[in-house]
Amino acid sequence: MPQRPMSCFLKASSLLCLIGCCALAAFGQAPPNDHFTNAIALSGNVVTFSGTLSNATIEDWEPEDSCSYDFFGPSVWWSWTATQSTAVVVETLQHSPTYGSAFAALKGTEIWALTPLDCNFMDPITNRYLSFLATSGTTYYIRVFGDAQAFTLRLTATNSPMILAQPPSTTLPTGSSALFGVVAGGLAPLQYQWRFEGANLPGQTAPLLLVDTPGLNRAGGYSVLVSNVTGVTTSAVANLTISPTDPRPTLVALGPTATNRFSFALNGVPGRRYVIEGSTNLVHWAGEPEFFSCCEGNPGVVLLTNASSVFSITRSTDQKFLRASPLLRPEICIAHLHEVNFAIKLSAIHLRKHPLAVATGAETTSYMKDPPACPSGGSSLEDSYFLTDIKTPPACQWVPGSHFISP
Repeated sequence: MPQRPMSCFLKASSLLCLIGCCALAAFGQAPPNDHFTNAIALSGNVVTFSGTLSNATIEDWEPEDSCSYDFFGPSVWWSWTATQSTAVVVETLQHSPTYGSAFAALKGTEIWALTPLDCNFMDPITNRYLSFLATSGTTYYIRVFGDAQAFTLRLTATNSPMILAQPPSTTLPTGSSALFGVVAGGLAPLQYQWRFEGANLPGQTAPLLLVDTPGLNRAGGYSVLVSNVTGVTTSAVANLTISPTDPRPTLVALGPTATNRFSFALNGVPGRRYVIEGSTNLVHWAGEPEFFSCCEGNPGVVLLTNASSVFSITRSTDQKFLRASPLLRPEICIAHLHEVNFAIKLSAIHLRKHPLAVATGAETTSYMKDPPACPSGGSSLEDSYFLTDIKTPPACQWVPGSHFISP
């Protein structure tokens, strides 16, 4: 008889075993696959299955894995028997919002003697997956544990890497930067090779491809080959379209509003930054020092909040000319921010990191071929980029400190 496991006391879920050792009291009907011996059998090389942890319990002798060290809780079970020796990927398709659930693959015949193979978390980081190598005729178990009210997973037995998130097509104005990223699943390590119009891009062997300020000759189809020891898979083609219609900014002189100020309107694209430069001879130009952005670190930089914004400078006895042009750096910086955020997501998926774990520069830069240089005064990647939710445009500004994983 094995010794009583230390996992009786539940962890991050803040639940405490109340009955026996780990038989947690449930209010209502427990799921039919609440116990290991009642695991629901799955069949086929591609199978989608759903479940719930509502009213589930936790059994004596349930094994711990690297994910349950963060939290442990009620569980439900599925079994799957391999019909051939192959790699297996189990991915999350949908789940209720939660930071307290995980899923795992295990092998064995008795609950107290199961061997954990791999695990990952269920949280706002999409495309989480686990993988293991299956042997023909062997039965494996999928366990979901924690507090998820509803979830859907898919098991796929395949000897080639799986593309879980395809690189998206995008349309950009001239002077912006394009970011292509792919989320692939399979047995580690995974290798990547980006292609443009079917030809390999030399040196582009990271999961992310950043194309800075592409011209019309860089428009076209991008794809990536993903390979490991079991096979090769080609992603869908992501089309990059360059729009040459980005309007040029214009300056319009306005009537005097003060005797010592010269007022003018800047017309352009709302949300973009522009640099306003002055010259006395139309040859030498410099950013107007009255417009200074602490985040950009350069004089003359302004943010256009509307299609037309009014500015003014001090009048001078010297003749002065003004001009405005788009500032490319913020657009590049924003693409870099998305790149860093995508890299944090990949590190969370591949390294099986909890969503509240701190992302480090060493973990994120490994997913980028040319990690962006510190844009605004920071001494490292972590303290130079302020990452916001990937669903909203990120701000390009310097905020010291490490960054938590963002969905």
